[in-house]
Amino acid sequence: MADDENAAGAREATTDCEGEPIHMPGTIQPHGALLVLGGPDLVVRRASCNSAEFLGIPPEALLGRPLDGLLGPSQTAQLWMVASDPQPSRFNAVKLSLPDVVATRPFDALFHRVNGELVVELEPTADADGEFGAYYRTVQRATVRLQSAGDVADLCEVAAEEVRRVTGFDRAMVYRFDAEWNGEVVAESHADDLPPTYLGLHFPASDIPAQARRLYETTLIRAIPDARYVPVGVVGLDDPAIGSQLDMSGCVLRSVSPMHLEYLRNMGVAATLTISILRDGRLWGLIACHHRRPRAIPFDRRVTCEFFGQVIAAQVAIREDGEERAYRLGASALRPRLLEQMARSTPSVWGLIQARPGLLDLIDAGGAAVVREGECRTVGVSPGEPAILEIAEWLAREEAGVVFATDALPDRCPVVGASAEAPAGLLALELSRERRSYLMWFRPGRERVVHWAGDPNKPMLPGDPTGPARLHPRRSFDLWKQTVRGRSEPWKPREVAAAAELRGAVLGVLASEEQLQDRARRQAAVAELGQKALACDELDALYRDAVSLVASTLGVAACRLFKDRRGGPLDLVAGAGAQAGPPHPAGMQASGDRLAEYAMACGSPVVADDLDDEIRFDAVELREAHGYSAAMAAPLAQDDRRIGVLAAYSDRPRRFHAEEVHFLVVVANLLATAVRRRKAEQALEHQSRHDGLTGLPNRNLLMELLRRSIADGGADRTPVALMLIDLDRFKEVNDTYGHHYGDELLRQSARRFRDAIRGEGTVARLGGDEFAVLLPGAGRQAAGRVAAAILGELARPFAMEGGELCEVGGSIGIALHPDHGGDGLTLMRRADVAMYAAKRSGGGSTFYTPELDDTLLSRATLIAQLRRAVEEGDGLDLAFQPKFDLRSRRFFGVEALIRWRHPAHNLLLPDRFITLAEETGLITSLDRWVLRQAASQRRRWLARGVDLDIALNVSPHSLLEGDLAGDVAGLVRELGLMPAGLTIEVTEGALMRDPERAAEVLRRLRDESGIRVAIDDFGTGYSSLAYLKRLPVDEVKIDRVFVKDMVAEPRDASIVRTIIELGHNLGLAVVAEGVEHAEALDRLSAMGCDQAQGFHLGRPSPASMLVELVEGAGGAAGTSPEPAMAARPGPARVG
Repeated sequence: MADDENAAGAREATTDCEGEPIHMPGTIQPHGALLVLGGPDLVVRRASCNSAEFLGIPPEALLGRPLDGLLGPSQTAQLWMVASDPQPSRFNAVKLSLPDVVATRPFDALFHRVNGELVVELEPTADADGEFGAYYRTVQRATVRLQSAGDVADLCEVAAEEVRRVTGFDRAMVYRFDAEWNGEVVAESHADDLPPTYLGLHFPASDIPAQARRLYETTLIRAIPDARYVPVGVVGLDDPAIGSQLDMSGCVLRSVSPMHLEYLRNMGVAATLTISILRDGRLWGLIACHHRRPRAIPFDRRVTCEFFGQVIAAQVAIREDGEERAYRLGASALRPRLLEQMARSTPSVWGLIQARPGLLDLIDAGGAAVVREGECRTVGVSPGEPAILEIAEWLAREEAGVVFATDALPDRCPVVGASAEAPAGLLALELSRERRSYLMWFRPGRERVVHWAGDPNKPMLPGDPTGPARLHPRRSFDLWKQTVRGRSEPWKPREVAAAAELRGAVLGVLASEEQLQDRARRQAAVAELGQKALACDELDALYRDAVSLVASTLGVAACRLFKDRRGGPLDLVAGAGAQAGPPHPAGMQASGDRLAEYAMACGSPVVADDLDDEIRFDAVELREAHGYSAAMAAPLAQDDRRIGVLAAYSDRPRRFHAEEVHFLVVVANLLATAVRRRKAEQALEHQSRHDGLTGLPNRNLLMELLRRSIADGGADRTPVALMLIDLDRFKEVNDTYGHHYGDELLRQSARRFRDAIRGEGTVARLGGDEFAVLLPGAGRQAAGRVAAAILGELARPFAMEGGELCEVGGSIGIALHPDHGGDGLTLMRRADVAMYAAKRSGGGSTFYTPELDDTLLSRATLIAQLRRAVEEGDGLDLAFQPKFDLRSRRFFGVEALIRWRHPAHNLLLPDRFITLAEETGLITSLDRWVLRQAASQRRRWLARGVDLDIALNVSPHSLLEGDLAGDVAGLVRELGLMPAGLTIEVTEGALMRDPERAAEVLRRLRDESGIRVAIDDFGTGYSSLAYLKRLPVDEVKIDRVFVKDMVAEPRDASIVRTIIELGHNLGLAVVAEGVEHAEALDRLSAMGCDQAQGFHLGRPSPASMLVELVEGAGGAAGTSPEPAMAARPGPARVG
């Protein structure tokens, strides 16, 4: 307990000692006198109590006395010259003679100013102690030796020797401070009979406390001629103006602390002279001179010693600067190599570890490590990865600074143990605190024995028998050893500076790398979102992906997507991140986001780097409700109309750079394109399931609804009625008045049929003039009633354009489930049989009966004739329709179309016999016949020098069931053709029956034969476009239903444009079918379509006539077909 109290008392006393006002002792040393002069007449305002001894006048008689009365006019004038200088030189003393009680006595008078007063210190002038020339040579010799010394250690040895030679002291020591202000004697010169030596001994910082070091920095030389002196007081006038104690920092006579005097006596020192060595204005060390007997150093010698101190300081600076310069040059040469290795590494920061020479050549350490986002790489002797990562966490948690250095890491960092393997020295550079990225050097701990000059702990001893214990300097300066553990070699300032410079260079590389990574990350995000946009069926899912991707890519707090409600308030449809908010319920507006509203209004990107300073829109809601500090937004534009806004928000001040703004704009444009594409897909989906002319469901949708109705009936066998309707005399109207009238007739018929069923079922158009009505739940009676209503509608004349009235009738065949069939195909066939029966009867409606199957006999006859035609090739022929290149404006190929010249029915188009061929299995043979004939025709043309590409259709059965790829490859080899001139066309419907099988066959066609592949009737068979990008195809053909009315129908034009853009985005050529007028051709060319075909460019023709057309037209655009060609039937396809 007593030891603890002594220790506590010692700490308190040490603190008091360090606060002792040694610059204002109020006393002087007795080897001189002191006067303080003030006012314009230089009145004596303070005087030392020993003035009578030196001046022959007691202090009481001096106070208040003008100086001229003391010195006389001449010397007073001389002092006035000194007094006029606000900073008198400490190197110049004025020689004064003052009347003594005995004789006139000369003095060296030193001057300096304190708070406007002139302080005059008087020392008796010493007698000359030798010839001046000899003294000059001594000084010159010493100066030359100092300048010629080698390194700093050699310089210190010379300094100690020369200072002792000049001063005549028993001992001269060079005392150097370390980073903690402990001192070490690094050089010593002493008299031979003066043991012991202090060389290599350390002195604690408390020996020369901070206030003493400050005095050494302002007063560069300090003399104590007699350490056993009795201090002399200083008295002053009874004047409030001088009531404050005198600051004696600049006084050479200033008295020293009693503890220091006791310190000197304990060392056996009677006189001292101390010379300061400054480095860059900071105390580097001292030259301390000791003498066993009192010894006064006259002013001239002190000036010389002070000069020596400055020479020594300059030489220290030169040598240390040389070492620093050499080190910096080495570091500067090494730094580019480290950066070059960074440039070759991924990630670049690992290059710092891989570089040779490397980190351990730059900084003298045992090992080094680079930490990056939870990973580390090491070189040399370093701690294990877990320990290094813990150190990185500690540095970030403690905010240790961008450069951290310690030689006592176990004392500073609790995560580092005290084991021998743990590093004791750490020099760490913060590369990114958020990412826990650091560059570290490690030094091992070393056991070091410090030689102290006596026990550095000052004892608490009683001052006198009755007084309290107080702090005393140690009484012994014998060697006292201290073993220090857990410390490394300290980091030199130049090493810390070199590390800091490296950090700046590394951060520059990392910033560039981060910019490249951010750019790559943004590009990858756009690519990823683009892929999702192509494959996405649901826009809501794409919206969610987009806002999440923007938030993570930009590293913002939140991202929001708003959609416009046709001029109304914005709806929040997707959000990601903090405070982004869930999507609002349908119809509920997103309030408070004035940024989005402003971007929507101005139609261009809006960047707000600081919402506190925002004046363009009200940002209060964003700041206060959501805590955002910066934000930016980009509108979604579509066809010159803004449809929404994409916005990103930061919860900290942030300056969005141009590339980040561009990224947001690109994502906004991508979303706008996805919205347009999805609308087009929906339109295509609707078109693939609906008739383009009437808007009614088509055959595909009808069959789906029919199967669903039958399935919904289930075990209850709920009735379902299916009726097929064929318009009578429609061909007559179409041929008489033209297609326009025929189309109008079909549209009016569709409306009448819908009116007739009164919402009880579904009306569909199957093609041509054939319609169907599906009546779920309808039995015979209900079906008959609806049929009668339909016939009644058809009985009324149709009012056409120009006032013309058209009268048509209808034939209706009706089949009932379950009476006439248990599945949709059977019902369709039997309703068809009933419809033909009604047609043969002159119109009206007919229910199916088994007896009507006799009509199938004629169908069987047709099948037999078709089989013979296919097997013998009798009556089958090919017509060729020209294909036109919209870029070169030339004909370049043809499409082969099959025709059957029936012995009884004349020329039959494919729609009359292809279905029979598919149902009877003849289609594969028919496809092979067409393929061989088309290939043979191309070879004949080539022989004539006519190079026309040929495209031909294949049926779904040949694609999916036969060996199409093998057949084509064999035929190409047999005929010796180059396959590049042949194109196989398959419909979307065929592909979607078995997408995987279709893709495999098409891939074999391209890989084994080199045949081009096209998707025919594009837009009428897909429910989604997501599968298209996976198919091995070369071109898509836009179905004529979209092309023929595209000039008059903006919706059709939009669909055509979307298909062209989609095809080109996937690297496919795009062909437009059904071009029937010049306006459509021009519009297609402007949209960037590649090829076209249709009646305007040329009708299907025999091979001979086609060649004459092409050769006669010279392949030029705009050539009108010959009348004979124009009269030939329109295009029809196999399949």
